[in-house]
Amino acid sequence: MKRRIIFLLLLVTAILVVYLQPVFFARQAPAYDSQTNKDISQTSLKYKPIKVSGYADLIGKSSSELRNLLGKPLVSYDSGFGYRVNTYQTDNENSYIAANIRNGKVAAVKIAGNDDKHTAPFKSGMTMNDLTKVTMLYPNFSLDYNGEKIQFELMEEDMNYRPLVAFTNDTFAILFFNQKKSQLMGITYLDKQMLLELAPYTSIEGQLPKVTKAQLTNWDEVNRLKEASAFELLNVLRKLEERDVYTTNFTLQGRADDINADFLKEPKRFLNEERFKQLERMNDVSNPQPFLIVSDEFDQMLKKMKMPAMSGFYYRPMIDTMFQILSFYSDPYLHTRFLNEGQQKVGVGIDEDNMVILLEDTEETKDSE
Repeated sequence: MKRRIIFLLLLVTAILVVYLQPVFFARQAPAYDSQTNKDISQTSLKYKPIKVSGYADLIGKSSSELRNLLGKPLVSYDSGFGYRVNTYQTDNENSYIAANIRNGKVAAVKIAGNDDKHTAPFKSGMTMNDLTKVTMLYPNFSLDYNGEKIQFELMEEDMNYRPLVAFTNDTFAILFFNQKKSQLMGITYLDKQMLLELAPYTSIEGQLPKVTKAQLTNWDEVNRLKEASAFELLNVLRKLEERDVYTTNFTLQGRADDINADFLKEPKRFLNEERFKQLERMNDVSNPQPFLIVSDEFDQMLKKMKMPAMSGFYYRPMIDTMFQILSFYSDPYLHTRFLNEGQQKVGVGIDEDNMVILLEDTEETKDSE
């Protein structure tokens, strides 16, 4: 009798362990990366597009239609990543407009600052609360691209500062809200391919399209044009946040370029073993995850290069200059670096898909403009 009781107790215990194990010892979901297929929650709402309007209606159409609207581009150059970049005249100094042209068609239109009727129903300075009156925001998106299903999701920070909106013509808009007042400061309208190539969100299923860097003979010229556009855009954003505009000089600009050159020549010298391996892994995938050198690591890099202490950071991959700077402004970690209320100089160094931004108080610089 005693043995039977013991056996029953053991049997009940075993049953409880088997059936309650998933409750008390639930498996931890594995971390995903941008190139690996993972399941997503089936309870998430399928996104619903809103009626196409304004610049969104030009995506996928001939670049001549954009020219009819905005006029002849002020500057036009090959991005080095499969499309041309055109910048256009704006009605006021507190705005900036550029477009990406691929195979003669509009792949993206990018606006920063004060806008016009072509951005409706969005408006510069609108809050997230204003946006929710226009459309519901969705964290998960599933797209069909070249016969393959690609899924990605927006993290909490993305939802708050870089939400994605879909239109009925199968195009999209990324809305950039600044960190200071959570107000809309820029919009990027783009087609499906450009969205997947820029890859601003976490991919959880499907293979992203490969981004190919062109073998340009004039990369130096392209780099300088991108640096000039970055300087102009940064000052538009400074004005929007009621800060003194940046100035620059040859010394600071040269240092930004030198940091790029020295780092790319021998990155292992400036990174610990773990970080160097992370950088090497980036070269093995077509759409690498962002690689950022900032704060103490950036300070140590400047010391090894025997440069004076400055605020700044290194970033890679820099595929689209304007898109990336708008992303910096919507990032809580990087946006604070652009909020100094005093007069500052800025140096922007671009080497193909590598970017260095340096910030320096004006009074600390002794050389002439």
